[in-house]
Amino acid sequence: QGCNWRWLHFLCSRSSVWVLIKSIQMDQLLGSAPHGAQDESASIPTQQTMTEQFGPILLKQGATYRKIGRAFFKKGVAGEIMETIIDGKVETTRMLKEGDWIVRADTSAAERYSMSDANFKKRYQTQPVPFDDHPDAAELKAEGFQAFEPCGRCLALVADASLLAKYLPGGQFTAPWNSPMLVEEGDALVATAPPGGQGKPTEVTDIYRIE
Repeated sequence: QGCNWRWLHFLCSRSSVWVLIKSIQMDQLLGSAPHGAQDESASIPTQQTMTEQFGPILLKQGATYRKIGRAFFKKGVAGEIMETIIDGKVETTRMLKEGDWIVRADTSAAERYSMSDANFKKRYQTQPVPFDDHPDAAELKAEGFQAFEPCGRCLALVADASLLAKYLPGGQFTAPWNSPMLVEEGDALVATAPPGGQGKPTEVTDIYRIE
């Protein structure tokens, strides 16, 4: 039976903090898994499958959140392989393209990932901000990083055990940059929402995960 629960969770969203408070009945939303369903844990859902499968769920049940905080950026080198490592696990990998940025999250894991220049311009203010107060300021500056504040928003839904068992039994899916991305119970499935606006987006064009 559906279990109505309430959560207050801080998600370190690569560069920022999302504060989410939501009460839902996930079982009522997703329904129970069909009896005799084939185990497809060996397959990894594509990004197209994710948007088709979870897009309607996110639009119906997800909520929008605004990014706060800051992230550290420096220009990458085309052809470089970027690994996102959290708690010793490689969460995803991506080959940098021309114009891509290397991002160092302002989180306890200090994970690194990449972002296209187009997404950077949509999701972050274009003028850098001071970060002399940061404990890693000297190290970051030595590597060539600058700090930028976000202006982006997202649509998010937390994955519970029933959702993972039914749709993501293998614990991963294909990220928008065409590499596998791990997902665990308690992570959020996230889609981009138009920056600066209000309400939900009209469609879901990409889905990724925030730990």
